[in-house]
Amino acid sequence: MTKPPAKTTQTRPSLSDRLEAENLPAGSEAKAYVFTLGKAALEAAFEAIPGGSILTKIFGAADEAAKQAQDERMGQVLERYLNETDDLTQKAAELKAFVTDPWGAMLFKRLKGIVDRTPPDPRLLEAMRDALENMTTSDFRAQFEDHDFALALMEEISPQGMIILRQYGAAPLFRTTSGASFLNGELMGDWSGFLVPNFTDQLSLDTDTLQNRFKMVHADLIRKGFVKALSAGTPGVLELKPSLTAAGQVAANYLSKSTRQEHACKQPVNTPSNSDKTSGMTLIL
Repeated sequence: MTKPPAKTTQTRPSLSDRLEAENLPAGSEAKAYVFTLGKAALEAAFEAIPGGSILTKIFGAADEAAKQAQDERMGQVLERYLNETDDLTQKAAELKAFVTDPWGAMLFKRLKGIVDRTPPDPRLLEAMRDALENMTTSDFRAQFEDHDFALALMEEISPQGMIILRQYGAAPLFRTTSGASFLNGELMGDWSGFLVPNFTDQLSLDTDTLQNRFKMVHADLIRKGFVKALSAGTPGVLELKPSLTAAGQVAANYLSKSTRQEHACKQPVNTPSNSDKTSGMTLIL
């Protein structure tokens, strides 16, 4: 039997190479902005030159040395944002319109604050890129309150909680003890420990330390009203389904661009409470 030819995987060139090769009209504003923004993002991400990052140009810096690590992370977010498209000019124009608009600038600054406290993990950087794209591709002035509210929710979630929340739709059914307490079909208390056996493979929770940290992070999501467990059948049965609350769904939609269009925040949600409250990941705890 003839062996099929091996599949070849094309790797997208780096943003730096693509900027250099971009054949845009000489002297055009679009070309100038693409180069300015792209180069600044790369400088912040890889060279960390004082005064060289796009964030410094927008917001200024009183202490560049203290901001260097933060600028580097935001630079990596911007690089991912720009380099995922085939049309750098359009992508850069969208970002320019966003960060130079007073309403967009306020949202961008708030997102930067979230990025500043996140570790430089690729999955978190991608989540921040998706949050940025969900805003830049929208009518961000008309949806300012929706975006601002979603960012406020994200500020309440730990970086590790974002990793869990982003792919919570893949959370499997689990079983609890016969003495569990329910209210309107929702499991009460901290049920994080019951999830560990089912989530071990998905989150690579292969040590006691990681499992205990998962419990702490997940308990925080329960306590803050981002996740809940509902009876899979009639109230009181042992099998339950982990689910996002209304607030959890809003935050998760912004952390993943694939679901934003279907689940856009239409109206304000009250402060989350306990009554309304993945595959192939390694949890960075």
